[in-house]
Amino acid sequence: MPSEQADTDSHARRGMIMHHLLLDQVNQSFPGGLPDNEQLRQFLFNVSETYNNLEQVVTPEEWVPDSCCQGPKKEKAKSVTPLPFPDTLLLFDADNNILCCSLGKGFESFADREYHQQPLEVVPFVHDATVFTEVLNKAVSSEDILSFDYQLESSEGKQHIEARIYAYPGGTVAVLRDVSELRLAESLRRDSYQRAKNTQEQLMQVFSSAPVAMMVCDEQGEITMVNTYAEAHYGLMAEQLIGKTAEALISPASLPRYRDLAEQVLTGDLNNMGYIGVHADIEVRTPTGRRFLAEVGFSRIFYMGRPWLAHTFADITERKRLESELRILASTDPLTGALNRRQFLLNAEREVNSARRHGQALSLVVMDVDWFKTINDNFGHAAGDAVLKEMVAILSTILRQQDQLGRLGGEEFAVLLPGTEIAAAERVAERFRTCLDDARIEHQGEVIKLTASFGVAGLCREYDQFFDIINAADDALYEAKSRGRNRVACAEL
Repeated sequence: MPSEQADTDSHARRGMIMHHLLLDQVNQSFPGGLPDNEQLRQFLFNVSETYNNLEQVVTPEEWVPDSCCQGPKKEKAKSVTPLPFPDTLLLFDADNNILCCSLGKGFESFADREYHQQPLEVVPFVHDATVFTEVLNKAVSSEDILSFDYQLESSEGKQHIEARIYAYPGGTVAVLRDVSELRLAESLRRDSYQRAKNTQEQLMQVFSSAPVAMMVCDEQGEITMVNTYAEAHYGLMAEQLIGKTAEALISPASLPRYRDLAEQVLTGDLNNMGYIGVHADIEVRTPTGRRFLAEVGFSRIFYMGRPWLAHTFADITERKRLESELRILASTDPLTGALNRRQFLLNAEREVNSARRHGQALSLVVMDVDWFKTINDNFGHAAGDAVLKEMVAILSTILRQQDQLGRLGGEEFAVLLPGTEIAAAERVAERFRTCLDDARIEHQGEVIKLTASFGVAGLCREYDQFFDIINAADDALYEAKSRGRNRVACAEL
């Protein structure tokens, strides 16, 4: 039973402490009185009723232990003791002797001695008794609460102590609080803030000085940042763009593609590398009217928890031109401009497969310049080259856009005619022959007459693979030559 009573008294004392603290906070929050809020008033009334019941358990005489002081001094101590649990409390008389000492959190290591009726100088958790005494004396003549901080070396390590001192009739009260954790947290916050600030400044330097055009847009697509490289090399001036949507920089033809990619990056899942990022060729138009093809990078970043879009821009106009030239060089005959053998065979194989799959007609014309060796022998190889170039030029005026002309080797050429039945292909080949027969090629004052022989074959049940078709066309070409050249022959089915 005594143990249960002690627990009850302890809980009651803590409840009363919290009651006083609550009322103090209410008075500080509403110095002009409570607002006209019935729910708030009812809540505070219920709290007060609860704590009033606790006060019937613990009387005010128990707030200050008898071991601290007796008689009038105890009455004075009772009148000013705020019970600031869990702070450390020191009550001093007019001579700065200790009347009462209650150790709070962080001061547990000093509980090994008695402080009642001891002078301030013997208190080990007071860093400088002289300074402390001066503040106590000042508090006697002041109506304000005096406060100061000091550091304390103890078995707990270095502690930061916050002291608050005020007077009561006949003495002073000192409330000491261990704020080590608070000061550490403040220090960590300051360090964290400074690191974040330094990191932000470094990132901005990287962004501004990056050797690539960069731009950042918020979740609504409005431009928030443009770096120096973008301004200097592409005329994407920050003062003209910030606040506008990035779509204003995209040409109408590229806008659907841009929107799709932006949505994909902003809402998509991370890839296996742990980030969201894509590149696409987008036509960009600057505020000055300049247009260029750019490789635009899309990546997702987060700002204040919201997904933003970061762009990089690289002008690839010249690169695309060179790539096109390289593709042409890799796929065409450098002398005549016709497709080279490799590219022609690749294209022809693809076209034959497509025509067979869709049940469409397709024909092939193989041709060979007649007596080409004689032309080289009589007029020189330069003249032979001129004849081949002129022949390709003549044939190109007859071909449709979907037709393909290739040089198979030497003076042998082939023409692929998609969507053309063999009878129509024979008529086309006859037109080729007639045009070449009528041509007169001038070279260094000499006039050179040109003729050619043609073999025609088409996609059919017997010839359903490309190499079957080209072999049949070659056989027809051989027949045309054996019959006297300058003529057209069709493969037999």
